[in-house]
Amino acid sequence: MSLKRSVLLLSVIFSIVGIGVSVIIIAIGGGFSGTGSSFLNPPDQSDLWTVGKTPVNSFSLQYLTTSRAPHEPQYNATVWLNFTRLEKTDWNVSLSIYNGSHNDEFSVLLSQNQLGRIGPVDKENVDSVIFLDKSIFGIRELARGPKYLITGAVWDRLLLDSGEVPVKIVDHNTLHTRAGVFDTFLLSYDVGPQESKIWINRDMPLPVRAQAYDSSGNLQYSYELIYKNRI
Repeated sequence: MSLKRSVLLLSVIFSIVGIGVSVIIIAIGGGFSGTGSSFLNPPDQSDLWTVGKTPVNSFSLQYLTTSRAPHEPQYNATVWLNFTRLEKTDWNVSLSIYNGSHNDEFSVLLSQNQLGRIGPVDKENVDSVIFLDKSIFGIRELARGPKYLITGAVWDRLLLDSGEVPVKIVDHNTLHTRAGVFDTFLLSYDVGPQESKIWINRDMPLPVRAQAYDSSGNLQYSYELIYKNRI
């Protein structure tokens, strides 16, 4: 065998080995423990989900929400979120929060990815923003950066006194809501006697439904999408 052919053969062998090692690293590094990903079926870009990512320049979402702070009464509200893209990077979001007796309307600027808040918030709207940050926008704390929508994918680990609790995709199912029928991936974690659940659709910039509990099993917040437009 000529020197040129020998070099070519070694290059092919090393390339194959390199690809195999890369696939293994992806599967291990991604924390996949279910059947959605394997050596022969590695994740790719199409499996990634990012908070706030959508190809459209404007859309509307409406949620029914419930929130309860420790030692405070339950807070129920209907939330309208109207997104309008500003240039290429930011969103102007017009919000309307109606709790049955009062309607709070205001606008905020959010980044395109992760929907991080840009700039200050008027004093009279601070409580409403905190309510949103602890409910609908709470997904930002669990999905910092792109995450894999694959059963078994570990998104984060919560540090508790008893140890680490994984936040991971545990199921892939069909979810029926007032806003329609969605193909969803169930994100789950246990910090107490009640399992917290968040249902995510790969084409939606925010979750479709969520139920989150504290370490005592008390409801922290819940919400469900009841209307969407242009998504």
